[in-house]
Amino acid sequence: MSLPKDVPASMPHDHQRSLHDLCRKYMHFHIVLKMKDGRSVHGILEEASREEASVLVPEDVMEERQFYYSGYGYPRRRFRRFRRRTFPFIFITALYPFPYY
Repeated sequence: MSLPKDVPASMPHDHQRSLHDLCRKYMHFHIVLKMKDGRSVHGILEEASREEASVLVPEDVMEERQFYYSGYGYPRRRFRRFRRRTFPFIFITALYPFPYY
């Protein structure tokens, strides 16, 4: 992949370095990642290497079982679990602490 002539060759490395510095600053914080495709990902920043960030992303889980007592069903319980996902810096546009001010 080649860069346009007006973009310096060090720009992708500068972007990765600035994201790595932000990751080190907000390690173990709740953050929001803005992705290049327009998505935003909420999660807890767990660790960062030079090329990627590891984030614990929450997902909602509903209890599978339902208990019935005298004809009435109890509401299903909701749980939240976290899955570790890795995001390369080349797909990340910005990183913000949550809630951002």
